[in-house]
Amino acid sequence: MKKNSKEYSVLIIAEIGINHEGDVNVAKRMIREAAKAGANAIKLQTINPDENYLENTLSHKIFRNARLTKKETGSLFKIAKKLGVNPFTTAGDFKTIDWVNELNPSAFKISSSLLTCLPIIKYIAKKKRHILMSTGMANMKEIELAIETAKKANAKSISLLHCTSLYPTPTNRLNLATISLLREKFNLQVGYSDHSLGSDVAKLAVAAGARIVEKHFTLDSKRKGFDHAISLEPPAFKKMVNEIRTMEKMLGKKEKIISREEKQKIPSLRRYLVVKNDIKKGEKFTKDNLGFYRIQGNKNSLEPKYFESILGRRAKKKIFSQTPLKNKHFK
Repeated sequence: MKKNSKEYSVLIIAEIGINHEGDVNVAKRMIREAAKAGANAIKLQTINPDENYLENTLSHKIFRNARLTKKETGSLFKIAKKLGVNPFTTAGDFKTIDWVNELNPSAFKISSSLLTCLPIIKYIAKKKRHILMSTGMANMKEIELAIETAKKANAKSISLLHCTSLYPTPTNRLNLATISLLREKFNLQVGYSDHSLGSDVAKLAVAAGARIVEKHFTLDSKRKGFDHAISLEPPAFKKMVNEIRTMEKMLGKKEKIISREEKQKIPSLRRYLVVKNDIKKGEKFTKDNLGFYRIQGNKNSLEPKYFESILGRRAKKKIFSQTPLKNKHFK
């Protein structure tokens, strides 16, 4: 998926899910608000209740009431793309996957509850779209099997999302260190799907190595049901985006960089070899008459790394105390 700015590396997903409650006009507004808040992508949940849940269950009722048609979903994808935001969704049955694929989604999401549903993973992988896999409730063997299944079906590309399937996730169950574990184990891009309250954990996840952040999004977090309670409203989502972008600047690049401004500090902050006491012509340099000092201006002054090679050598001429040592001072 493409980010709307080359300046940043973290892809931020507004998880709309079914917080639109089946109202396509509300969903359209949510996409516009998510784009204004700085989201790089929006994710829906395109679930056919009759193909995913038994009748007379709460899940069946919720998703039946929040269901959007192919035409409505297509209109949402169109709006997102026009705003420069990547649209994609979660789908849990073959027929829905087929018609969603016709809408040209930026990716397919494998939710935590679908991670062990290998036939669905295999089917999606064959669509040659990017796949994001949430890893809530899964152990390492189950994650490995899901990845292997997608790769054997010639998946285009795969990203993992560390996730804890508790709503909301308590602090002692976040396990953000798992982000680096997943990256090291599977050598894939790893992100974080956040079910905690507020936005603090999302930026901490970036500090822990996440390069994708998925956060639930709503227009009213006080609404009952669905995922409203663990979602951010537009102002809070925008605040999270800004915090993540600041965190990215703090992290910088994975290389040791000395800035131009920092280089200018070297002459005045580093230590150099300096004569501690007056030294006569022909006198040997010793640990007692040499020291390591911060000086003003270091032109041709010797760094401490030369200390041992100078010990025992003799002064060419008299050198006064507090003189920075240079090659011209010894034989």
